[in-house]
Amino acid sequence: MRRSSRWRDCPCGCSPSPPRAGLRVVALDLFGDRDTREASELWFDIGGGALSIDPARLAEALARGALVLEVDRMPPQVIIDKVLNDCGLVPEQLTLVTTPTHSVAGTVQVVARVVEVALHKTHVLGVALDEVVEAGGSAPLPPPAPDGIQAMGRTNDAILYGGRVHLTVKRDAVARQLAAELPASNSRDHGRPFADIFASFNYDFYQIDPALFAPAEVWVSSLESGATYHGGAVNTDLLHAQWSGKP
Repeated sequence: MRRSSRWRDCPCGCSPSPPRAGLRVVALDLFGDRDTREASELWFDIGGGALSIDPARLAEALARGALVLEVDRMPPQVIIDKVLNDCGLVPEQLTLVTTPTHSVAGTVQVVARVVEVALHKTHVLGVALDEVVEAGGSAPLPPPAPDGIQAMGRTNDAILYGGRVHLTVKRDAVARQLAAELPASNSRDHGRPFADIFASFNYDFYQIDPALFAPAEVWVSSLESGATYHGGAVNTDLLHAQWSGKP
């Protein structure tokens, strides 16, 4: 299997972690299909008041803007107008890139989040992210899927059942905790393909056990003791069964 890999020094400084900044959803999702304000702490409104960005200084610094969207169609004009207004751009200065999950670009950018997924789970477990001094990981790249739902299943399976992450932390107690509690196998929903789990909750992403969103296998090294602790395991049988052609 091909694998997507990522390594980071000082990972807490460059990983997307809106919850740590107190950012909340303050608008409908991109296409207005549902109101996610109460369901998610992971997304924030572009240009919303919670962001400590000075629009004037941002406009001066950037002559052009680019926005990469994990969607299968262009957003409605009201969203485009909001981005232009909040960023101080005219239409000719803005490039929008759509990356459907079932495209090659979409698949790679989802699977490449394996380290970010581990760091978010670390935060959820109550560990301060400044405990983590280095993070690296890899996950297998699944074959292309015919539609977005199957692609969502395959890309999530790549992390939940094939993702491997190594963290280096400061304290031994933290290393022990993360090795035991970080892997996806701690979730009640673990063990089935993600597409099946998603369907069982009537395609409501927010009903899935949050503990599921983690890499399959972790190694956590302690700077304090020099020891490395291991937890979880990859499930290549499940991945092969989902991704291989049926005779």
